[in-house]
Amino acid sequence: MKQAKTVAEQLNEAFAYSLRLEGRRGSLTDFEVTRLGTMLGGSKGNRLLVAVCDLLVSEIERDFDKFDIALSDFKAWNSNFDLACSIASTAQFAFNPLAASLLLGQCFQIAPDDLGFHHGFTKIAWFSGDLTLCAQMIDVRTNLGDDAMPLDTKVEKAISVLNDAQVELALYQELIHGVHQKLREYVSFKRDVNISLDIDVDAYEDGSRGIVLQIFSDQDDEHLDQLDDDMTDLISDTDRWGVDLPRIMTILVRDLLPESQLKGGKFA
Repeated sequence: MKQAKTVAEQLNEAFAYSLRLEGRRGSLTDFEVTRLGTMLGGSKGNRLLVAVCDLLVSEIERDFDKFDIALSDFKAWNSNFDLACSIASTAQFAFNPLAASLLLGQCFQIAPDDLGFHHGFTKIAWFSGDLTLCAQMIDVRTNLGDDAMPLDTKVEKAISVLNDAQVELALYQELIHGVHQKLREYVSFKRDVNISLDIDVDAYEDGSRGIVLQIFSDQDDEHLDQLDDDMTDLISDTDRWGVDLPRIMTILVRDLLPESQLKGGKFA
C-alpha cells in the first residue's frame, strides 16, 4: 500500500511545481493551473494549507486581490520559518515587495545565523528595495566569516549612491514599491505575460553613478510603450520623490529576449 505523503512533502512539491509554472509564463495551460490547485488537496480542514494553496494559484493566475486576502490568512495562521521564507519568494513574484521584505525580516529575526537563508533569500530583499535588510544580512554573514556574494557589491554601491545624493533608503524602497504596483496593474489577470527585472548600479563617463532598474517584458510594442510612459510618469513625480532620487534613478522598459531573462527566477 502506497504511503500517504506528509504535509511537508506536499508543500515542497507544490512550491517546486509553482516555480516550474512561473518559468513557463507564455505557455501555461488550464490543466497545469488546476493541477497546482489540487496538489494540497487534503488541506480543506487546515486553514494554513488552504491559504498556501490559494497563494500559489492566485500568484500564477495573477489574481492579486485574492492573493492579498490569502496572504492575510497565511500570516494569521503560520509560525513556520521555512514556509514563511517560501511565501516571501511567492510574494515577490506577485509584485508585493512589502510583504516579501516583511516576511524576510521576520525570518531574519528567527534565524539570523542561518547561512542557507542568507544565500537563498538576500536577492529577494534586493528586488523588494529593502536595502536596510540587505545590509543587515550582509553584516551578519561577514561576522560569521562567510564569503562575499556578488550581490553584496551591488548593495554596497546602491547604498553609497543614495547616501551621496542624500536620499533616504526608505524613499528608494517606496519607489520600488511604486514600480511593483504599476506592474501589478500592467499584468493583472494576464498569466501569460513574462516580466523580468534587473537592478544594478552604473558608472557614467562624467564620473557620476546611478541606479538603473530595467523591466523586461514580452508584450507587444504598444503595451511596452504604455508601460514605459507609466514608469516615466512615476519617476518624474518630484512632488513625491523630490529632485535627487529621480536624478540618480533610471527606469528602462525593454523587450524581453531569451538572453535577458534572469537566471534563478524573475523577480519584481
